[in-house]
Amino acid sequence: MASNEKRASKRKQDILMAAAEVFHSRGYHEATLEEIANKIEYTKSSIYYYVKSKQDLLYECNKLAMELLIEKLYIIIESSISPEAKLKQAIKMHIKTAIDKLSLMSTAFLLEFALQEPYKTEIKGFRDEYERQWLSIFNEGVLNGSFKQFDQRITLFIILGAMNWMKQWYSKTGRLCEEEISEIFCNYLIPPLLKDSNSK
Repeated sequence: MASNEKRASKRKQDILMAAAEVFHSRGYHEATLEEIANKIEYTKSSIYYYVKSKQDLLYECNKLAMELLIEKLYIIIESSISPEAKLKQAIKMHIKTAIDKLSLMSTAFLLEFALQEPYKTEIKGFRDEYERQWLSIFNEGVLNGSFKQFDQRITLFIILGAMNWMKQWYSKTGRLCEEEISEIFCNYLIPPLLKDSNSK
């Protein structure tokens, strides 16, 4: 990638991260492009060079969040570890990403309602792909006998819902660190799916 392209890519990334922080703190409807520009000391006109509107910014934030999750989960799925280990890594990955990119992920999962067409349909496509990845782990575990037969889609909604809701209560100054939170989630969410309840 040429230096100009790298610089443009970095600037757009900065804009998206700033937008996510403002959307997260102010809400989509209250946020303004002026606030986003001021956060990174850009002019409003420079924002328009990279995106067309506030709606475009919201879409780009959602797209970036989903691409990040899909890419990380793909690596886990393609590994040679057991379905149970894949599920544990998937849960930890989602939680780590939600914490590391708190504003971005909060924007994606709490402000999706504000997306308009055709953005809403396109982001739904990303979400559907992410869900298919999770379901492939479930299906692999059922087929090889690691997991019980269970309603995979409802179970997925429960797991994702629990993890996505942590954006409402997680604090970096809380009594539990990221790894401890991840272990608690895994210990509660995985054992009910296992055919052998004593499986580690």
